[in-house]
Amino acid sequence: MTTIPLERRIGAFVRLGRVMLRAAGEEPPLPPGEEMPAQKMAGNISQAQKSNPWFDEENVRRALRGLGSVLTEAKLQQWTVRYPELRKNPGGREVLVIMAGNIPLVGFHDMLGVLITGHRFLGRTSRRDAGLHRAVADVLISLEPAFAPFIRFTRERPDHADAVIATGSDNTSRYFEYYYRDIPSVIRRNRNSLAVLDGQETEEDLAGLTDDIFWYYGLGCRSVSALFVPEGYDLKQLFPRFRRHNQVTNLPAYRHNLEYQRAVFRMSGTFFLDAGNLLLTEDTALASPIAVLHYQTYKNLDSISTYVGAYVDKIQCVAAREGLLPGTVALGKTQFPEVWEYEDGVDTLAFLSEL
Repeated sequence: MTTIPLERRIGAFVRLGRVMLRAAGEEPPLPPGEEMPAQKMAGNISQAQKSNPWFDEENVRRALRGLGSVLTEAKLQQWTVRYPELRKNPGGREVLVIMAGNIPLVGFHDMLGVLITGHRFLGRTSRRDAGLHRAVADVLISLEPAFAPFIRFTRERPDHADAVIATGSDNTSRYFEYYYRDIPSVIRRNRNSLAVLDGQETEEDLAGLTDDIFWYYGLGCRSVSALFVPEGYDLKQLFPRFRRHNQVTNLPAYRHNLEYQRAVFRMSGTFFLDAGNLLLTEDTALASPIAVLHYQTYKNLDSISTYVGAYVDKIQCVAAREGLLPGTVALGKTQFPEVWEYEDGVDTLAFLSEL
């Protein structure tokens, strides 16, 4: 199998990025050869929700927009130049990627990493995937036919692979670790994200917080499921901001979870605040049920650092206003990681480039 030169691989993904942006409703200038792939990808947007009700058109477009925005020549060059072995190592290994299906195209970064390092991608998709990864792969191959022998998908457990990247729950990760113990692997577990407020946030910050909570119905590892606020903070002041996401209750599955959790809190006597489209309850757990946001109060920021240190293996990212805490993501940006930001902080491109 002929290796595709790195610059050609990068060029193909740059074209794919433009197609993603156009399919998502943006207006990047497209050469004639990219118009048809963009139309094809746009056609898959409306089909996704038929297979997975959580994949509504707005969220699929959001996922495409986020991915398309990082697939630029400048960013891909800035990313890959950090790995000089990429230009020495011809790749050629078959890498199994076991993909989650919680939000649209959640496994795309792994597919990108495998292909950009010159390896063969074998994707085992989730039944909740709604065919989006296959659709994107088809478009990529139409833009760069040389990728055709490098990409295949399966619903079954493959008998052989040279390496594996698997994303799943804490329970399935133990199975992955056992089953793939004899080959190089990256195994990911459950993660969640939290946000920290101090009362000095701007309207833009608070609007961004609501995006971090509600986008993708809170199902992503970068979705904010826990909130830290200073003692005495009036959480009800957030309710008007939450209303900009009232459309989440149009989805029957989300509305069912909202009503169910409301009933559970009432029957158990648990104190909660009802924002109409979201329930807030004081809880030290990082992960919260769908339609529920956990909150804690703090006296000083040192206590948050202690909490983060205790749950470092469970936290995907921490969101806060600029300058409040080191190492945080800006409010409203949790769902838009750069191409060099890795899930669980594990450098998958280093892993792949060294195979």
